[in-house]
Amino acid sequence: MTSCINSRAATEADKTNLSASERRFQVDHNGLEYRKSEFDTVFKYAPVKGLGYEKGVVRRDPTTIIKIGDLYYVWYTYMDKPRVGPDRADETRPAGPGIRRPEIVHGTLGTSFDPEKESICGPKFGTSDPMVVVRDGKYRMYYKGNTGYKRRNGELDRGIFCDLAIARRPGGPLIPRPQNPVINSRHETLLWPYKEGVAALVTVDGHEKSTIQYAPDGVNFEVKNIIEVPPEAGAVYCPDKYANTTNGQGVTWGLCHARKEFHEKPYIQENCLVRFKCDLHQDIHRHQFKTQNFRFTTDTLFSGKNRVKAADLRDNESPLPDGGDFLDEVFAHPEYD
Repeated sequence: MTSCINSRAATEADKTNLSASERRFQVDHNGLEYRKSEFDTVFKYAPVKGLGYEKGVVRRDPTTIIKIGDLYYVWYTYMDKPRVGPDRADETRPAGPGIRRPEIVHGTLGTSFDPEKESICGPKFGTSDPMVVVRDGKYRMYYKGNTGYKRRNGELDRGIFCDLAIARRPGGPLIPRPQNPVINSRHETLLWPYKEGVAALVTVDGHEKSTIQYAPDGVNFEVKNIIEVPPEAGAVYCPDKYANTTNGQGVTWGLCHARKEFHEKPYIQENCLVRFKCDLHQDIHRHQFKTQNFRFTTDTLFSGKNRVKAADLRDNESPLPDGGDFLDEVFAHPEYD
């Protein structure tokens, strides 16, 4: 058994005697060192000329990037005025980012999709963040379902997840899958065709956030890798995303939104768009994207939500064994203001 573990090449008989952790390594990860995994990558970031930070402007939520001729196209939400919560919104104060257009474009989900009757996602918080992948000649729309973290029987409800609806034509009707949700975690989840199936980048919200997942059938997703510093509300350049491919090639770059500074109130975030690169392509491999374990500077650790505040510890911090309490002394320091 010792030689089996050291060689990282367990036989089928050996696998029955492994710990749960080692069995995942041998079975789920095929006994491969993580940098040899096709789903292993880090994400690196760079500014985007013309879409970067601008005082008083919000740019966020880019669409899938498409290329026509020699030009790349992306649509994104834009706002140049303060926004408020939905309960205070009116004609002059929007509740969220808007698209800068001279007119509003209306669309329909089709007669077979009715959020009011959909049993998984309630109408109060609805659905959002659609992501379409063409597969098997059908249009698969993965979208965010949201129960709003409401309390149910005294416990928090499940919150945000990923559902799937399928149509035979772009105009619908879109029919939700009976197995919904297909991913138990989600916020702005990225999906693209990969090999014969569909890959997903799950960034925030849920037990399986910060993971790359894969489903050969596009429905039954399995976690393939845990990732660090994923793109927020990302969008990829994926030439075969709408090509009905049976052998998706993968992705190497995209856009996402980021913020220059952190604000406690989310409605005054001044987001901008940035570019990210990664190694999630069948035929393009870059060793510099296979180095994990980020280390952060103190500027990052002490900023925004990362920063410890006195109130975070005072209520629940246990006193020292000798009865002393060092919190007043520690948090009196300017670093903890």
